[in-house]
Amino acid sequence: MIEIVVVLAIFSALLFVTVDLFQSMFTNSSQQLNSLNNIDLARMVTQNFANEMRSAKMGRDGSTQVYEPNPSEIIFFSPLGADPGSVNKIRYFISNSDCSVSPNSDCPALNCDTLCKGVTPVSYIGAIINGILIMRDVYAVNTEVVKPILTGIANGSSTPVDSAFATPAFYYYSDAYDGSGTSLSQPITDTSLIKFVGINLLVLNKITPQDTSAFDITGGAAIRSLKTNLGN
Repeated sequence: MIEIVVVLAIFSALLFVTVDLFQSMFTNSSQQLNSLNNIDLARMVTQNFANEMRSAKMGRDGSTQVYEPNPSEIIFFSPLGADPGSVNKIRYFISNSDCSVSPNSDCPALNCDTLCKGVTPVSYIGAIINGILIMRDVYAVNTEVVKPILTGIANGSSTPVDSAFATPAFYYYSDAYDGSGTSLSQPITDTSLIKFVGINLLVLNKITPQDTSAFDITGGAAIRSLKTNLGN
């Protein structure tokens, strides 16, 4: 009888260890997969940003290609994704409260933020001047559609227009930029100087909910319609 009890105790202990081992293996595999998925998503986001920036054009309302060049927010105009012959107003910004996402919900161990994207299509308004109907292209604020595109951003927490943003997400360069060099100093008051825009995101690995390590992903492109001596 004693032998049976001892055998059952040993079997139970081995079963517990085995189950715990398999559970740990599956959990670690799932966490590693989540981390890889986040890296792939970050690469896709920066590539899409570069494609949109490369094709940037003047807005249909006459605005310059890059309208708002801030460290954590950029507004520019691009035909990618717009109706044929049209140009969308595109806004990327880092936020810890917008995008309909609860602040820091994805990373309780670190005060991280969300990269959001807003798209505003062109609208048309008319006015009668001297008996003639004049149509004008505008970008109405209330038609912007904003969505979260990447969570776990660890650049730093700040308001979208803060020039002292901890780690800038967006960098702006003149036509002197050849792949290396210093970005334009903030605040940038003359947007006509901007010929190349870079994006730099610090993104949490998310291997575990408490993991605060991050990877750095960069991208960027020369604005083709303004290109002079740039190679991209």
